[in-house]
Amino acid sequence: MEYMGMVTALKLFREMLDDEVKPDHITFVSLLSACSHSGLVSEGQWCFHIMQEVCGIKPHLKHYGCMVDLFGRAGLLKMAYDFIINMPKRPDSSVWGALLGACQMHGNIELGAYASNRLFELDSENVGYYALMSNMYANVGKWKRAERIEEDSWMEHDGSEQQS
Repeated sequence: MEYMGMVTALKLFREMLDDEVKPDHITFVSLLSACSHSGLVSEGQWCFHIMQEVCGIKPHLKHYGCMVDLFGRAGLLKMAYDFIINMPKRPDSSVWGALLGACQMHGNIELGAYASNRLFELDSENVGYYALMSNMYANVGKWKRAERIEEDSWMEHDGSEQQS
């Protein structure tokens, strides 16, 4: 959504609240995602706050993933990481995946490696995580490390097929 379109959507959302129309959790997933893609960090934080404090909606993992994506896309990787660490729920692969994607976008290999390790613990069969991490190493010229990640991916994948 373009920036002005998102500003209009937030204005309509405020009007909706003023008219006492109660949004549901899906409304907030849409708002948070749109804020993330529009780079509207403060507005996304406001929506997350309103969701809980005004509307009484407890965040689902999708909401947490949107917030990590919001911070991550904006380059606020430490804020995204701190947000994950302070979550009252155990982060799932969508949350760690949002952080890994942001790390790739902004070239933070150290935090990306940490996120990918959490992802491998949760879903070791998803070769996409291995590919993201391998690409991150390749982008900075760490070819041996990139190759090792690819080899780990193949060994994990082959091992899971043999067990089936």
